[in-house]
Amino acid sequence: MSKQASDARLRAEKRAMKHITHWIGGKPWDGEAERHGDVYDPATGQVTGQVDFAGPAEVDLAVAAAKDAFKTGAGSAWPGAPRPCSRSASWSATTPPSWPS
Repeated sequence: MSKQASDARLRAEKRAMKHITHWIGGKPWDGEAERHGDVYDPATGQVTGQVDFAGPAEVDLAVAAAKDAFKTGAGSAWPGAPRPCSRSASWSATTPPSWPS
């Protein structure tokens, strides 16, 4: 394989690699991470992408976004969400356990 063909193949592989970034404030983070790590396909051992590692600034952004979401109720259940069953708690409180002897 020629040097040009090899270089072209490497560029194509790099473009095909998946990039995994942080999810902050309900959307992908658009900053540039200082550090990255390789993502491997466990079946082949080949590198399939890169993941961003968070530094203190990214952690601060994520914590601030989480606090804001908590204040505004962004993490509350959607209208059709199932509700916890309260009958099971009252049932277990009145029914003695049946332990094997």
